[in-house]
Amino acid sequence: MRKTNRRCGLSTLILLLTVGCAAEARAAISLIALSKSSDGGVLLGDMALTMPAAVPVGTICVADLITSGDNIITAPSGWNIIREDINAHFATQSLYWHLTGPSEPSGYTWTTGGGVYFEGAIACYSGVNITTPIDPGAPKGSGSIGTGTSITAPSIITQTSGDLIIGAFLSGESTWGQGVTINLPATLTPRWSFTDANADFMGGAAGDLTQAVSGATGGLTITTNEGRAGDALIGAQFALQPADPGPPPPPPSGSSISFLGSTPSSGGGNLTTQPTLNMPSSSAVPAGSICVADLSMTGQNVITPPTGWNQIRVDNISYFVTQGLYWHLTAASEPSSYIWNSTGGVFFDGIISCYYGVNTVTPIDPGAPTGSGVATTGTTATAPSITTAKAGDLVIGAFEVGETHWGQGVSINLPAALTQRSSFTDSDASYISSKSGDRGLTVAGASGGLTVTTANGLSSDAIVAQQVALQPAGSSPTPTPSPTPTPSSTPTPTPTPAPTATPTPTPTPTPSPSGTIAFAGSSQSGSGGSLTSTMALAMPGSIPVGDICVAQIAVTGPNNLQVPAGWTKIREDVNGYAGTEGLYWHLTVSSEPASYTWSTFSGQAFFEGTIACYYGVNRTTPLDPGAPNGSGAIASGTAGVVAPSMTTQTAGDLIVGAAMAAESSWGQGDIVNLPASLTVRAGASDVSGSFLADAAGDRYSPVVGPTGSFTVSTTNGRSGDGLVAQQIALQPGS
Repeated sequence: MRKTNRRCGLSTLILLLTVGCAAEARAAISLIALSKSSDGGVLLGDMALTMPAAVPVGTICVADLITSGDNIITAPSGWNIIREDINAHFATQSLYWHLTGPSEPSGYTWTTGGGVYFEGAIACYSGVNITTPIDPGAPKGSGSIGTGTSITAPSIITQTSGDLIIGAFLSGESTWGQGVTINLPATLTPRWSFTDANADFMGGAAGDLTQAVSGATGGLTITTNEGRAGDALIGAQFALQPADPGPPPPPPSGSSISFLGSTPSSGGGNLTTQPTLNMPSSSAVPAGSICVADLSMTGQNVITPPTGWNQIRVDNISYFVTQGLYWHLTAASEPSSYIWNSTGGVFFDGIISCYYGVNTVTPIDPGAPTGSGVATTGTTATAPSITTAKAGDLVIGAFEVGETHWGQGVSINLPAALTQRSSFTDSDASYISSKSGDRGLTVAGASGGLTVTTANGLSSDAIVAQQVALQPAGSSPTPTPSPTPTPSSTPTPTPTPAPTATPTPTPTPTPSPSGTIAFAGSSQSGSGGSLTSTMALAMPGSIPVGDICVAQIAVTGPNNLQVPAGWTKIREDVNGYAGTEGLYWHLTVSSEPASYTWSTFSGQAFFEGTIACYYGVNRTTPLDPGAPNGSGAIASGTAGVVAPSMTTQTAGDLIVGAAMAAESSWGQGDIVNLPASLTVRAGASDVSGSFLADAAGDRYSPVVGPTGSFTVSTTNGRSGDGLVAQQIALQPGS
């Protein structure tokens, strides 16, 4: 919202705010150093992997450990397991990550209960998110086991653009001395490889690739040379997410419901009374999204959801298994995970999936407000049909199997109509497997039953099948507004004018001998939710020849903007990958175009902007020579930002202050708060330009000397927001 005032001696700033696309702002993940280790033909219980030398503090390193046999491996302190895949009694592959400290040893030792042949590598990468290095869309990556001469590491779904996908593979030879080598996919850059010359019976290889845009990575398939039908194979992939992914993409356009992202969680073989489900990344899920939690557990316990989560339905079968569905409306700031509470210890797995375009008041279709469910035994089950009241619903099907025996390895076959969103087996949580998916409905009415079958199932297995329908945002009627009461006829009292020190006819400050600056007019423009590489700002109408106009421009990323002819740069301030803000001035001529266009040298951006013009400014030297480039400062977070004081040389200057916030999450609704000493001239929220908030104002400075600093704060800000504050001094004409 913008206020524009005419006041003699005051002027206004021009705001052009642009936020560059996420890919432009992102620093790529790069390999820094690599070391390889192996034990040759000696069986060992302690597996020492050499650390690469001279790795900077705060670097993420990945360890790939290949061993013969089916092993229980203990990792050294500071190493976090990503995943471990065991191929029967033949081979094991374990993947880990580690954040380097100020003093790293020359190597780390993993241990196992017996002697093994091993090969391993430690690779260290720059540009990785040190808090959550593994993309939350697939926190455990994916893996598969098999035999023969080829295997595929299954596709994973990432939530952050710019991830580095690492594929790691092994072959356990069925005969000593085969000399197996692994052919990596052509898309991978090879990083390390081993043969049985490094460790008896073992071969391995790994590589990586950068995924420019989040989503499905696709499977990674390898073949082997000198392989045999009895060779044991393992294929795995996982995704490292970048340290600064930039702002998330805008939410999907259109009125239909769109899937945004999901994060799976599981408890493995540990009983717990507090099942914890991780939230998808904030870079994938904006505020105002609807998330659905699908929680599968052993036993028949009373489950209490966390605050902010609403139960849709819970189904259980005797004392075997329980499955619950819950929904949640995301806020501007979300925790990384939520905790459910159970009255007894459970094994669990679950997923939180988030959607955009869902009705945020009544997300569940009123025709079936609790969906449907069935609990039975056997190898097949059908979630009963529901009758929807609204067209355009999204139907979610969720299914759980409680195994009769430990380690059955049951897998669930979803209906072909569903797009799979989660898949768990008893390797993720003891005794249970689960799977979920969704599909869109074009018309209201019966959804039809959703039937699943199982592989490796038994007739005594417990099965739960559920379905619910999310209704689209535009499906509820708009409530009729209450009539506005007729105002009373009581006259509004006229405020008593404030007394003035000098009995002049107007409250305008007495002009300095050099003249007075006055506001002439302004015009504001914005891109809304559309990315563009050209930013057209409309000129105010009816501006006289010889006025000075000022523009302020801000973009995400370290950008250098191309300025239109006739405009002169005052200053530009770069806030790392968060944003760049620039100020420019222009002397109007007899024929002005309807607009002026700035452009980025590469990439696209969102923008907001104002062109404001005023008269009475020195046309030859509009900027006070005491501070010809003004001042500026950058910061991040919620504590605000302070532009330093300037020292002016001319009395009667107009001090113009401008500030912007580049939001770290879509739809935060940041508000930039100016100092009370400034008259607010312009302001906009992320409605005018996605990921942006700004404000500008000015004040009259009757004397020369220090102007004082310019401090701004934000409302609804987050720790990852990029802030810029600038001030300049316009000097009056003679």
